[in-house]
Formats: sequence, structure tokens, C-alpha cells
Amino acid sequence: VMHWISWLVAAGSWNHTRLSAVIPDRDLRCSACKLTAKRIRVALPKKIRPRMKSAEKQKLAVEALQSNTCVEQAWPAKVGIVGKRETHDREYVDSEAVLGEGDRTGKAVVSGMVPADGVHPLLDRFCRELVEESSVEVVRFATKHKDRLGSYNFEKWICYTLPTNHTMCEEGEVPKDEDEEDEEL
Repeated sequence: VMHWISWLVAAGSWNHTRLSAVIPDRDLRCSACKLTAKRIRVALPKKIRPRMKSAEKQKLAVEALQSNTCVEQAWPAKVGIVGKRETHDREYVDSEAVLGEGDRTGKAVVSGMVPADGVHPLLDRFCRELVEESSVEVVRFATKHKDRLGSYNFEKWICYTLPTNHTMCEEGEVPKDEDEEDEEL
């Protein structure tokens, strides 16, 4: 494992061309981004607590990003694709979870679910690239954030809000923040 300071300095240069090369279609790239953002959200809180010192948080955040985020076991065992290419609304899903839910009206039934055999290496590569590109911002955020990291909307932040990343997903494709949902009520 690369020393954490060297890794952080080397990382953090946004390059959407690399991400587009891994997953060329924007709808599936957005879906992979959201899956990766969930992995980041799950990896960070395990080690970082709100009352830790900033230097300790920074070190633990980098270690968590390097070791826990893109492990193969993070992805569903069987991945499917739902949605239609023509409408640009495809997304990766856990095939077993979708089939087990018995969803009769959802996107899987309407569009049909296509097995995405062999997608794990692609998701793994995309995850590593996105973590590398967003690591500076993620570590900075994890170091300064005062609340519990697990409650933060990483999907919206990484896939839509980050200034250099707004082309990953469109606003309606990422979950809303709780305060945005409260405003609509």
C-alpha cells in the first residue's frame, strides 16, 4: 500500500476521459458512480469518528479509501442492467435482490432485466478511478465534517455536486438530501 500522503498527493486530478473510457454510456457511468459513492459512504464511517483530530481523520480516510472501497466483495454477486438504452435510463442493479423483491411494476419488469455478466472487473476499475479522482475532496470533507459521515448524501455530492463532476449524473438521477425532501412536503 502506497504511503497515504504520497497517495493523496498523486490522486485527485479529475479526468472524466478516463472514467468515460471505462464506461462510455453516461447512464451506466452515472449508475456506477452512485454504486461507488455508496461504497465510499460505507468505507469511511467504519473508521472515522466525529471527535477525532483532523490529522487522524485524514490518515484513516485515506486508508479506508485505499483498502475498503473497491474490494470485489463490495459488488453484488449477480449484476443486472435495467432500463432502456433508447431512453438513457439504464442502471446496474443487484439481480438477486430485484428478483427476490417480486417487483411487479418497477423498471426491471417494464424494461426487462439483462444480465451483466463480466461487469465486476469494469465496476472495480471504475471504482478505483473514481476514488482516485475524488480522493482529495473526499478526504478533505471527511476531515472537516463534524457529524456522522454515514448520514451524508455521498451519491449526490460525488456524482452531481462536486464542481468538476457534475457531468456524471443529472440532478434527478441522484437521491435528494433530507432537507430538500422536507421542503417539498
